[in-house]
Amino acid sequence: MMPSLALHRVHPAARNARFWIQIGLFALAIGLPLGWIVGNYRIGFSDEAEQSIGSAWTLVRLHADAPPVGTYGVFEIDQRVGHGFLPGTWFAKLVVGKPGDLVEVREDQTLVNGLQVAGPLDSIHPIDAPQKFVRTFVLEPGDYFVVGTRKHSLDSRYWGPVHRGQFVGQATLL
Repeated sequence: MMPSLALHRVHPAARNARFWIQIGLFALAIGLPLGWIVGNYRIGFSDEAEQSIGSAWTLVRLHADAPPVGTYGVFEIDQRVGHGFLPGTWFAKLVVGKPGDLVEVREDQTLVNGLQVAGPLDSIHPIDAPQKFVRTFVLEPGDYFVVGTRKHSLDSRYWGPVHRGQFVGQATLL
């Protein structure tokens, strides 16, 4: 004798509820990790003709603390940068100096604690001679010195230290 089909039937409302529960669980399984990634990372791209850090693409891990020396810091520039860049624009540069470090900006090279971190100064503006930027100073608490890794980089040698509060994350070159 055949079993009654009525025993194996599922009410259409129950089938619909199960479907929506599955959709909801799937959305959570995808949405939570994706939300964490989007909340903590950004992909950066720069279309500059000559990249100041050697890569057009970066993966930026967002966090509000200054990156360690030797890593790429991402920060919002302020009005000191000028040269057509609006305050709030994100720059990625190599962090080479931290609070308490001795910085010597010379025409032929830049030193931090006696170690060369950048090459010669360029004339970055027709009225700005490299001699204008030559100076020696100790980084104050909360100040960091950053440089590009390519020739003609607009960096701390020209507009001074980056303040801790300007950092938005740390970059990895892609």
